Order: sequence, then structure tokens, then C-alpha cells
Amino acid sequence: MKRYTLKFQIILLFFLISLPALALSLAASRVNMKEAQEQVVNAKQNSMKMLVKQYDTSLEAIENYIQLTLYADNTYAALRFGEKDSRYQQARVWLRDDLDNLLKYFPLAAGFYVRIPHNNDIYIVKQLDKIPLEAQEFLEENLSGEEDYSNPDILECDGVQYLLKSYKSKYVELGYILQLDELWEQFRNSMEIQDMLAVRLPGRDKHIFFSENTVGNDKMSRYTILEENFSHVDARLELFLPTNSMAGRISVRDRLIILIHFAFSASSYFHAFVKAGFYCSHEPYFLCNAGNIKWKYGVPYTAVLKNQRIQPD
Repeated sequence: MKRYTLKFQIILLFFLISLPALALSLAASRVNMKEAQEQVVNAKQNSMKMLVKQYDTSLEAIENYIQLTLYADNTYAALRFGEKDSRYQQARVWLRDDLDNLLKYFPLAAGFYVRIPHNNDIYIVKQLDKIPLEAQEFLEENLSGEEDYSNPDILECDGVQYLLKSYKSKYVELGYILQLDELWEQFRNSMEIQDMLAVRLPGRDKHIFFSENTVGNDKMSRYTILEENFSHVDARLELFLPTNSMAGRISVRDRLIILIHFAFSASSYFHAFVKAGFYCSHEPYFLCNAGNIKWKYGVPYTAVLKNQRIQPD
């Protein structure tokens, strides 16, 4: 009958203690990995907040100006007259000039538009580098329809996304135009290649992605979705982070710290175990040492511990 020496029993006890310790080390490494991933997510969330706040600050000022013009300034009341009336033409020119000056103070806006409901007179005051002639004609064509842009909408022309938002009084409708590609350009430096940025319009149940890839409802579970709402327009900025690539976002320094911690712990336990020696069941019996293991038929066959061969009892 095989007998186990006291030394083997001590080694076995050490082994039983080491395994839970190694498991705890692995668990600690996983916790550190999770914390590092949360730091990455928080950093991206903060970047979104800063970008949305920048837009909100400008949109609040634009909204205040438009509402002041519509409801507190009687200068443009003459727009209720017919197009051939000189008062109408004068009010039209004044409004165009005021909006043109407003663009100098709010460069975030790509342009402003005016629509006179009773005669469907439409014109756009714009920044030439943001709204080319083809896009202007496209937007004016859409504004001439019956669509209500007090509920904001996004229109696309030649691959460029434009957000339109309007405010109305009895005689005139004023609105602003945002070129959303600017929003993408400002945020893209904070994104990885596989990330996807989108704007959602809850009022229209519309999702606009700033990339060729889109995410269907059946694939939402594969992504970590970060959201940030705009305060002065019914829209929400969304960032889609593929869950299976989150580990790759951790900085090289953090990953090295985690890997070194786990590798050091595992090697320490293994080294301590083999340093003390372990029981070898292959005949003849030897006390094995990792420093000098010989192999036979693919399994440890004999070893030397301090150059002493140990015979079975």
C-alpha cells in the first residue's frame, strides 16, 4: 500500500492553501481590470458632457434671441403684408441683416432660415463654408413643404447631416441650422475605430449614425451605450462602445500592471510549491524539484532535489 510521508502531507497542505490564494489573486486582477474599464467609460462620458454643454450654451443664446425677435420685437410685424408692399420688403431686409450679424456671434450655427407662412417666402442666411449652394437649394426645397420643424429634424445632403429647429409666431417662422458633421469632427479624437457616434431624435424616433455602420435593435446588447441629452433641443448624443473590445481600451500602463500582478502572484505560488518539493507517483519514487526535472514518455519520471535521490519507503 502506498504511504504518504509527513513531508508530502505538509506539501499537500501548502498546495491546498495556495490554490485559494491564487484564485483570490485572479479575482483581484479581474476587479482591477473592471475598474480600469470603468475609468475609460467615465472619461468618454465626460468628453460627451463637455461637447454637449458647448452646444447647449450656444443653442440657449440662439433660442433666446429668436424668441425675443418673434415675441418682443415689432420691427418685423410688417412681414404680415404682401410681398409687393415696401414695408414688407424693408422688414425682410432688416431681418436678413440681423441674422447675418448673428452668425458672427454664434459660429456654431451653420445658418438661419426664415419662412413667411402666408406667402411661403423662404430664404436662408448661411456660412458659405458650411452650407454650399446645392445644400441651400436642398434645404429650401424641404422648408417649402408642410413639415413642422418646431419638432427638430435631421436632413442629409451629399453625405452631410443638417439639424433644423424652428420657432413660430403668427407672421413668421425662424429657425437655425446645425451642420452635425462638425459635432463628429470635434468628438472623433476621443473615439476608437470600432466606436460609433449617433444622434437620436426622440420626438421623431429617428437615429442618425455618423459612420457607415449602424446598430439594429437586435444587436444593442453587444454594446455599452453612453448617452447625453441636449437641454435646448429635443436630441440626444449617443456613443456605442463594443463590449467585446473594452479590454483593449485600457492603457498599456494599466494592462501591464494588472498582468504583472497576476503573473507575479502565480509564479510565486508555483515556485514556492516546487521549491519545497512534491510527491511523484511514478516508480521509482522521487522527490521532484523544478530546477532539474527529467522526462520519460511525456511525463515527469525522475528528478534531483539537492542532488539527493530519494527511495520509496
